[in-house]
Formats: sequence, C-alpha cells, structure tokens
Amino acid sequence: MEKNKSNPRINGIIQIVISVGFIYFHGDLLYGYNFTSTLYLVMIPNWILIFNIAIGIVGLLIGLKTFKGKLKIWKGYVWILTFLILEIALGYLSTS
Repeated sequence: MEKNKSNPRINGIIQIVISVGFIYFHGDLLYGYNFTSTLYLVMIPNWILIFNIAIGIVGLLIGLKTFKGKLKIWKGYVWILTFLILEIALGYLSTS
C-alpha cells in the first residue's frame, strides 16, 4: 500500500475556511458594535477587531499559498496557529 500523503489542496481549503470564518466573526462584531443599537456587556476595542480582520486576511493568503503548493502544509498550520494565539493574547489583554 502507498503511504497516505496529505493533499495540499484539501488542507489549503481547510485553512481558507478557518480564515474566512475568522474574518466573518470579527467583521460581524465590528458591524454590530458600530451600526446597530445592540448593547454589549463587554466590547472589544475597534482597533483589535480591525487587527484581527487583518490577521484573517493574512491567514487567507497563507491558505491560498498552501492550496497552490507554494507553502508546506505544516508551515501553514503553524503560521495560522501562531496568529490565533496572538489574537487570543491581544483579546485577553484588551478586556482585562
């Protein structure tokens, strides 16, 4: 039997879906904070939301590079995990 090799296209699509979800979540929060009359108990500052959207766009570009085979699969996941940890740290520091 052949060795089970990971397909960079499938992993690239997974990374793209994660990044698009990240962009959508923070974009929806930014929209909800500024353009609706909804009252939130805890609000993340706008500059952090914009920074998180930028991180999502970078993650999208990383996913595209992985999809095209220009970036190794594990490096793509390491970069996305690094950005996710950075986002969680910034969110924690901003609300404490």
